[in-house]
Amino acid sequence: MKYIAKIITIIFVVLISGCSIFYGKRAPVARPTPLTTYKPSIHVKQRWATSTGVGGASQKLPYQAAVANHEIFTVDDKGEISANRTTSGRVIWQKRWPVPISSSPAAANGLIVFSTDQGKLVALQQTNGKLAWQVKAPNEIIAAPVIADNTVVVKTIDGVLVAYNVKDGKQLWRYNHGTPVLVLRAAGSPTISGNVVIAGFADGKVTAVELSSGQVIWERRITLPQGGLSIEQMVDIDAKPVVKDNVVYVVTFQGKLAALDLAS
Repeated sequence: MKYIAKIITIIFVVLISGCSIFYGKRAPVARPTPLTTYKPSIHVKQRWATSTGVGGASQKLPYQAAVANHEIFTVDDKGEISANRTTSGRVIWQKRWPVPISSSPAAANGLIVFSTDQGKLVALQQTNGKLAWQVKAPNEIIAAPVIADNTVVVKTIDGVLVAYNVKDGKQLWRYNHGTPVLVLRAAGSPTISGNVVIAGFADGKVTAVELSSGQVIWERRITLPQGGLSIEQMVDIDAKPVVKDNVVYVVTFQGKLAALDLAS
């Protein structure tokens, strides 16, 4: 028995130490490339810094600021709203909204506009933060509103575009696109170019409608669902379309990039 135990011990030692015995020497490990010396060509100086809340931490969404008339407006998902000077960061006014805020703000026409997690669209006066108007949207909005030509356009999480009069919040038109059963909890804002509103949707389509009426101008499918897994079949367009030189650029959740003629 002692002889057998010795044999087993020898075999065990050989196995745990022995890649070099059976397979030869290990391949040499490549050394990392030395870092080059970096000398900045421009020295960036911080002008000011201040705290404006927690952003979209609990919503797991990126919140962006809006800038208008030398003022910067920020919101967070706890309901904190701030207006600061762009030149100094000095607080002009702050207020706490009674319910969580679900989208980044837009600022134009003397108003800042944002949405709440109760599905309401809210407009405040830029000068003092007082309520200008608020309306009930068809569903939750997590994409920032866009404002042009006295019109506020929003896209709801279930694929509805709605336009409101910027002065009083009166609904002007509504376009129902719809969504697949499974979608990402993310939504890119529409883009306005002239009298055209361009929006991407969770079914992989891009739609252009008239800003003045909501009538569909054109619609294009960018990608089709593929694969057997649900995650593979998600084709959401959740990045805000970009318009440059009458070309619309869009990208899908799966990374497909497309360029479309604005007039098509």
